[in-house]
Amino acid sequence: MTFGGKNLQEVYDGGSKSMTELEAELKAKLKQLVDGHAEERRSDEEKAVGKVEERFSEFEADLRKVMDATVQRIKDSMQVEIAETEKHVQDLNGELKLVADKLRGTIVELKRAHEASVNFISETATDEFEASVEESQLEIEKQDNAASKHLKAHGTFVMNSLQQKLDHCLWESRGDEKQFSGALFKTYMQRASGIDTQFSQQMQKLQAEGQNQFKTLETASQAAEQALDGDMERVLGEIDSRGKETEQNLKGDFEKTSAEHAETLKNSLITVTEGLGRTHDANTMRLNEETRELSTALVVASGEAQEALKAKCEQIRNDVDRQMIEFNKRLDEKMKQTMTSREQLETEKDSIFATIQNELNTIRDTFEGKLLTLKDESLNRVQTIVQDTESEVVTMGENLKTKMTADAQAVADELQRAIGNFLTQLAQYKKEALDEIEIAAGKTPQPQPAAAPATPDPGQESARVRRVKRENQ
Repeated sequence: MTFGGKNLQEVYDGGSKSMTELEAELKAKLKQLVDGHAEERRSDEEKAVGKVEERFSEFEADLRKVMDATVQRIKDSMQVEIAETEKHVQDLNGELKLVADKLRGTIVELKRAHEASVNFISETATDEFEASVEESQLEIEKQDNAASKHLKAHGTFVMNSLQQKLDHCLWESRGDEKQFSGALFKTYMQRASGIDTQFSQQMQKLQAEGQNQFKTLETASQAAEQALDGDMERVLGEIDSRGKETEQNLKGDFEKTSAEHAETLKNSLITVTEGLGRTHDANTMRLNEETRELSTALVVASGEAQEALKAKCEQIRNDVDRQMIEFNKRLDEKMKQTMTSREQLETEKDSIFATIQNELNTIRDTFEGKLLTLKDESLNRVQTIVQDTESEVVTMGENLKTKMTADAQAVADELQRAIGNFLTQLAQYKKEALDEIEIAAGKTPQPQPAAAPATPDPGQESARVRRVKRENQ
């Protein structure tokens, strides 16, 4: 170590020792002042606590007096309010009794009006339902009679037509007998199917009309139920029971009427079916005889047709064999052409795959080169950013050290000024205390020069600055 360094170290040690001693003296003086102030504060607190307790006892006595007076006033007010409330309750009880009597009378009147409206609605719905049922029954009976008459007339007409055609067929020649018999049988079957179709249509029409009537009745019943529900909202239980009874009665009447109509239609259908069966039996017997005659002729004709069919089948078989051979030849030629086309397509596929592979390899090489270039550029850019960041960090560190040094110097100066001000105030307090003592002793205090404010030692200040700088480094 050089001589200058030793001197600086000695100066620094001396300054540190002086600062330590000064700090110890200041701490001791501050502790004495703090202890004195704490003692005075405790004594003042004890006095204040005693005064507060006395004042609190006085306030407590006043509060008790005020509370007693308030409680008494509240009791008086409660008695007055209780009396007024009892009177008001009695008045309300009287009014409630009057209102209850009025409500009872109103409820009785409402029950009577409700029963009257329910009876009227029930009677109206029953009358409408009975009228609708009667109208439906009459309409169905009319339609049934009309359908029966129409079916009977149509059956009579068909039977007359068949009889006329059969009679006419008997007078025809034997050569035309087969044709007319077939036409007659075909006409008979068409007529029979027409009769069945018309009968089924009439039955469907009757069923549709019955369903429409049922839907109309059901709609009327639902409307009646909705009206009853709207009128009898406040007495729901009674309305439900009456509605259920009405609905059950309506359903029973409707089921009864439906059963009667079904029985009537069933009887009519049985009658018509029996008539058609008898007619069908007579016609069947007649047609059986004609069928036997026609069967004999058909057997002869079938033998001739079978021979002709055999010759035709043989000719068709030969034609089919010849066409099959030609088709096989054309199929072989198509297969050869298909194989040739497949080979050409395979060759083209291989060439296309090779071209695509070469292009993919070229694209891959180009892409890898671009990736390498981008990688190098990215590395260079990252290195540049790292270098710039490091330089910025170093600059910020130096600026921060400079700022910390300046802040440490400012803190040290502020501490020196605070210590100087404290010493000045301490000297002033000391002077004032001595003057008071001299005045108390009967002496006239001598004027003393004003204490100059303490200034920090340049040596100590520079030593502190050097220590802060060395710690920052």
